[in-house]
Amino acid sequence: FMMVSLLGGLQSIDNSLYEASEMDGANAWQRFRYVTLPGLRSVSSTVVLLGIIWTFNQFAVIFLLFGNTAPDAQILVTWAYQLGFGQQPRDFAQSAAYGILLLAILIVFTSFYRRWLNRNEQQLAN
Repeated sequence: FMMVSLLGGLQSIDNSLYEASEMDGANAWQRFRYVTLPGLRSVSSTVVLLGIIWTFNQFAVIFLLFGNTAPDAQILVTWAYQLGFGQQPRDFAQSAAYGILLLAILIVFTSFYRRWLNRNEQQLAN
């Protein structure tokens, strides 16, 4: 998904920008730095944000590889599942608290990231 998104971002950059930079005497590195990277800024920021969010939700990989027997391989999501559904007696309250903690972490990260992205877009517009 990440590579397909970046490929779509690369294809959306107008070829006239590359031609104009070549006419201005830019070498390949300068075209990459001043044309390609700014053109990929919005796509790459979205891809990075989604990648970080998906990293927090790697429940299936860890659960299928290690199951319930590896406490050293627990992440926040698998630990919340273990508390709520994988042990006796079940502790739904603590499991829900871990879920809300995970949500809060992701909301804070996303809000800081979006604020940083908006600030950079405003700087590029000026």
